[in-house]
Amino acid sequence: MPLQDLTERKQAEAALRERQAQLAEQAAELHRITHLMQPVACFVRDLQDRIVYWNPGVAALYGFSKDEALGQISYALLKTQFPGPLADILTQMRTAGTWDGELVHTHRDGHGLTVASHWAVHKDSEGGPIAILEVNLDTTARKEAEQRFHSLLEAAPDAMVVVNREGTIVLTNAQVERLFGYKRDELYGKSTEILMPERFRTNHLGHRSNFFPGAQHAGNGRRARALCLAQRRHGVSGGNQLEPPKDRGRDAGYERNSRRHRAQAG
Repeated sequence: MPLQDLTERKQAEAALRERQAQLAEQAAELHRITHLMQPVACFVRDLQDRIVYWNPGVAALYGFSKDEALGQISYALLKTQFPGPLADILTQMRTAGTWDGELVHTHRDGHGLTVASHWAVHKDSEGGPIAILEVNLDTTARKEAEQRFHSLLEAAPDAMVVVNREGTIVLTNAQVERLFGYKRDELYGKSTEILMPERFRTNHLGHRSNFFPGAQHAGNGRRARALCLAQRRHGVSGGNQLEPPKDRGRDAGYERNSRRHRAQAG
């Protein structure tokens, strides 16, 4: 064998050994990270989406053992339902290096799970992608509670408006459309004061601020309520009774609007 060929072969073998050492070191680091995250459901998949690491947290969440999961295509194993085309999600992840969204997975016993999912591309020392770390947080109970709340809200006989601390409308029911004449999309993101005559809006800002936990309610600590005029798209109709939130946290207030409290603008 010519000396030049022998030299090139040795250089190639040395480069290969160095590359293998780098990959081994990166794999060890990735496994160390996922080991530290054992209470969290996380796994690693290669660039062909085959599962190469499956931690105890994800085994507990989905019911599949490590032996059952390793080598499987993650989407097939978990019967993943994506919020959009998978090709678009993968393109976004490759571009940004991460992706966050909500997925629906299937447990080993067949029941569905809703998870908040975070994907992160793991790269080698030269910046090339070598694996994908996926971390999933089970939000099934919260999602089901939200759906029950939405169902109850929709079934309410009164017009119901949910606002955040800034007074921005975030949710309404069908009765609001019937009572006020606004479509839901016309109200979402708008101030709740849009539902009352202009001359009452300034005072209503002060009333609204008292309906969140921690505010100083009037009436020696009793839960405050206020009645003001509510305005339809064309004219004035109905009273507006504000109720402070009960057990739904600190970021949403309610307005219950009823034809029983009908008033006329003067």
